[in-house]
Amino acid sequence: MTRIFKHQVKALRIYKDIQQTKKEFLKFLEKQGLFKQLEKKYEDIIEKEKMDYDTARILKRLFTNSPAGNAEKEKMDLMAEIAVSKAFEKLHSSQKSSKEKKDNIILKPDGDLCRGPHCYPMRNRCQLLNILKTLNKNFKETKDICTETGIEKTSTIRRYIGAINARARYHLKLSKNKNLIESKSRSGYRINSYYKLIKKR
Repeated sequence: MTRIFKHQVKALRIYKDIQQTKKEFLKFLEKQGLFKQLEKKYEDIIEKEKMDYDTARILKRLFTNSPAGNAEKEKMDLMAEIAVSKAFEKLHSSQKSSKEKKDNIILKPDGDLCRGPHCYPMRNRCQLLNILKTLNKNFKETKDICTETGIEKTSTIRRYIGAINARARYHLKLSKNKNLIESKSRSGYRINSYYKLIKKR
């Protein structure tokens, strides 16, 4: 049986007294509202840095994986983690809403392609209009577009799609990096997932 020396007992007693004192002091700080002030300072730092979603995700992971001082994390570290988590959830919700929200583009029965007040008249562009009508949110191979439109050459399809994107970008005021029709090697073409093409009949 291991013998416990008096200095070991004394050290344990001092350690417990320090932990108890720290616990009582933290309660005192909490009653004074100082932790609320600290939480506000943490939030101010996050707001000042204009933190983006990816930064918040990494920062949240750093705090979550940080080692605890004792049986539980220090109060101040925990509060910092809470502040980061709040910012992360806010950015996560914002990003999720942004992804779910699509930009509606309407293809009218008369052949006009419209986005809000902006319109691109396609009624006199039969081949371009026919290509657009075959496309949806799923990728379609170029040869299948040829079959459905009666256009023989795949090179012609590629050229026409380039024309649709250029004219839609100009007339509908689309972003330069968000073409109406997107392509993928070996998959073909589809309506960009950023947009919702509504085909009126």
